[in-house]
Amino acid sequence: MRPLVGAGSPLLLKQGAEDLGRVLEGLRAEWAGERDAVLVRHWLSLAHGIVSRLARPWRRATRVGALWAAVARDLTIDGKLTT
Repeated sequence: MRPLVGAGSPLLLKQGAEDLGRVLEGLRAEWAGERDAVLVRHWLSLAHGIVSRLARPWRRATRVGALWAAVARDLTIDGKLTT
Protein backbone atom coordinates (compact mmCIF):
# COMPACT_ATOMS: atom_id res chain seq x y z
CA MET A 1 0.00 0.00 0.00
CA ARG A 2 1.37 3.41 -1.03
CA PRO A 3 1.17 6.23 1.55
CA LEU A 4 -1.18 9.09 0.63
CA VAL A 5 1.02 11.72 2.25
CA GLY A 6 4.78 11.87 2.54
CA ALA A 7 7.87 13.92 1.78
CA GLY A 8 7.27 13.53 -1.95
CA SER A 9 3.59 14.43 -1.73
CA PRO A 10 2.82 16.83 1.11
CA LEU A 11 -0.78 17.60 1.98
CA LEU A 12 -2.15 21.05 2.63
CA LEU A 13 -5.80 21.05 3.66
CA LYS A 14 -8.03 24.03 2.97
CA GLN A 15 -11.01 22.28 4.52
CA GLY A 16 -12.17 18.87 5.68
CA ALA A 17 -9.90 18.32 8.67
CA GLU A 18 -12.90 18.71 10.99
CA ASP A 19 -14.64 15.75 9.33
CA LEU A 20 -11.59 13.57 9.83
CA GLY A 21 -11.35 14.71 13.45
CA ARG A 22 -14.96 13.70 14.10
CA VAL A 23 -14.41 10.27 12.57
CA LEU A 24 -11.23 9.73 14.57
CA GLU A 25 -13.05 10.77 17.73
CA GLY A 26 -15.79 8.23 16.96
CA LEU A 27 -13.17 5.54 16.40
CA ARG A 28 -11.45 6.45 19.66
CA ALA A 29 -14.76 6.32 21.55
CA GLU A 30 -15.61 2.90 20.12
CA TRP A 31 -12.12 1.60 20.92
CA ALA A 32 -12.34 2.95 24.48
CA GLY A 33 -15.78 1.40 24.90
CA GLU A 34 -17.23 -1.76 23.43
CA ARG A 35 -14.54 -2.41 20.78
CA ASP A 36 -17.09 -4.01 18.49
CA ALA A 37 -15.02 -5.31 15.56
CA VAL A 38 -17.72 -4.52 12.99
CA LEU A 39 -18.09 -0.93 14.20
CA VAL A 40 -14.32 -0.41 14.43
CA ARG A 41 -14.04 -1.62 10.83
CA HIS A 42 -16.74 0.89 9.79
CA TRP A 43 -14.96 3.75 11.57
CA LEU A 44 -11.68 2.78 9.87
CA SER A 45 -13.43 2.62 6.50
CA LEU A 46 -14.87 6.11 7.06
CA ALA A 47 -11.44 7.45 8.07
CA HIS A 48 -9.84 5.90 4.98
CA GLY A 49 -12.53 7.35 2.72
CA ILE A 50 -12.18 10.84 4.15
CA VAL A 51 -8.38 10.77 4.00
CA SER A 52 -8.53 9.55 0.39
CA ARG A 53 -10.92 12.34 -0.49
CA LEU A 54 -8.78 14.97 1.22
CA ALA A 55 -5.59 13.80 -0.47
CA ARG A 56 -7.05 13.35 -3.96
CA PRO A 57 -7.54 16.88 -5.32
CA TRP A 58 -4.19 18.27 -4.16
CA ARG A 59 -2.26 17.18 -7.24
CA ARG A 60 -4.90 17.95 -9.85
CA ALA A 61 -4.10 20.94 -12.02
CA THR A 62 -2.16 22.90 -9.43
CA ARG A 63 1.15 24.65 -9.84
CA VAL A 64 2.34 23.15 -6.57
CA GLY A 65 1.40 19.67 -7.78
CA ALA A 66 3.35 20.23 -11.00
CA LEU A 67 6.31 21.49 -8.97
CA TRP A 68 6.32 18.43 -6.72
CA ALA A 69 6.07 16.13 -9.74
CA ALA A 70 9.07 17.89 -11.33
CA VAL A 71 11.05 17.73 -8.09
CA ALA A 72 10.27 14.02 -7.75
CA ARG A 73 11.60 13.42 -11.28
CA ASP A 74 14.82 15.40 -10.79
CA LEU A 75 16.00 16.55 -7.37
CA THR A 76 18.63 18.86 -8.90
CA ILE A 77 16.15 21.28 -10.53
CA ASP A 78 15.53 24.82 -9.33
CA GLY A 79 12.10 24.39 -7.72
CA LYS A 80 10.62 27.86 -8.12
CA LEU A 81 7.04 28.47 -9.12
CA THR A 82 6.49 30.65 -12.18
CA THR A 83 4.12 33.56 -11.79
